[in-house]
Amino acid sequence: MGAQLLNSERDMTLWQACRAQWRMLCYASAAFLVGACFGYDGIINGASIAMPAFTLYFGDTTPDGQTYLPSVWTSLWTAMTGLAQALGGFGIGFVMDRLGRKWTVVGLAIFSVAGVAVQFAANSRGTLLAGKMLNGLAIGALFAVATAWASEISSARLRGIIQSSLILFQTSMQMLGLGIIRALIADMRPRAFKTAFAIQWPLAAVLVLVFPFVPESPVYLINKGRLEEAKKSIITIYGNTNSIDARFAHLVGMIRHENSGHEVAAGGYLDCFKGTDLRRTLSVIFIISGLNVCGAQLLTQNIYFLLIAGLPVKHTFDIGIGGFAFSICLVVASWTVLEKVGRRGLFLSGPLVSAVLLFVIGGLYYVSGIGAVWAIAVMMNLLIAWGVVSFLSAGWALTAELSTYRLRAKTQSIAVVSNAIFQWVFSFITPYVYNIDAANLGARTGFVYGGLATIYLAAAFWIVPETKGLSVAEVDWMFENGVPSRRFQTMKDQARAAAA
Repeated sequence: MGAQLLNSERDMTLWQACRAQWRMLCYASAAFLVGACFGYDGIINGASIAMPAFTLYFGDTTPDGQTYLPSVWTSLWTAMTGLAQALGGFGIGFVMDRLGRKWTVVGLAIFSVAGVAVQFAANSRGTLLAGKMLNGLAIGALFAVATAWASEISSARLRGIIQSSLILFQTSMQMLGLGIIRALIADMRPRAFKTAFAIQWPLAAVLVLVFPFVPESPVYLINKGRLEEAKKSIITIYGNTNSIDARFAHLVGMIRHENSGHEVAAGGYLDCFKGTDLRRTLSVIFIISGLNVCGAQLLTQNIYFLLIAGLPVKHTFDIGIGGFAFSICLVVASWTVLEKVGRRGLFLSGPLVSAVLLFVIGGLYYVSGIGAVWAIAVMMNLLIAWGVVSFLSAGWALTAELSTYRLRAKTQSIAVVSNAIFQWVFSFITPYVYNIDAANLGARTGFVYGGLATIYLAAAFWIVPETKGLSVAEVDWMFENGVPSRRFQTMKDQARAAAA
């Protein structure tokens, strides 16, 4: 019954699947709110340092009277937030396997409120850093739980779209956050950046109010042996008439198959690095590292970078807002590409486009005039938009589909931890590469990241698989039989026959 259900859903159009599974989409939208929190925190963390009020409050002054933020603190504010996200993402894997997904989200949202309060009240660089780290712990953990929960309640047909929608909400809040900072940019009082911080409170409050009413992950409940509750959860998610018995039987069978031979149903982190799961986990780490390796930290600090390059403050924000608006359009368009072209092709376009444009940005260092600065600004925002679609939209869809049910919570935690660690490393290093009080490479930083993107593209060709249209059982078969990543689609018929 399970195989027939999967085959029938695979034949559905995107619109047909959305109509048939509208309940599941409604519940999954709760996870999108976490994406919004993650996105807003990310943009505020980087863009607030470009606010004149922030620089006046936390900055230093050069002998000739120029106000600036010391490189060590710009690095710490961004890098330590990433480290905190890594710690949160790692630790929460144990918690959500013990307490479940939805109540973990509620607790983390309350913790986020406290972290924002410390930022709001901060009157020193160190206190601000402490607040950013507290909130970073909560945000990193929230994203790990939300991506795991969303992938566990979604059908194979819509899993990629749901993970992509998390990125859509993340990007939308980044655009909104940039717009808020743009509106406050002329205000030289501390309340300007404090207001930007405070907007995170209602976002966290919505999570506290919404998540008590969402269904618990049926995967978590089955792993805990609570089968009746798991079936009720599936009924809540899909409705009484949506092949409930087949879904339940298939899910129980899959999880029992994965758990066979293991003493503990929910595996530990070490299990992610054993046997065929080692290759899965390393693939996830590689995929999730792509955005940072290919220049994300230069791009996310583009407002401050462009200010140093000589672009007027308001224009840097206007271009950034336009770039995020373009990103939103591309993410929506990518839903069709994800289902028709697949994840692999879209993902590989990320390092390819990044390498080309970053080398061009590096070359523009040697071109004088404001026109070159405008060209750099436009290309940086094009890279942000394309990175959202390729590295994030396709990348998070891949990470949610590569893991087994047994290790999904831990694997998603590893993905968040890996992303945060790479973000931490590159966000700490990048200001020292371009800043005026360090290496002072300026736009030539594009050469550094263009070279890294080229190397990453060559490796990605051999490592990144295509999971479009494959069930969890079929992906299991691919890894168990050592199928090369680039051949997943050519072997899908054999995988379906074996999984039937």
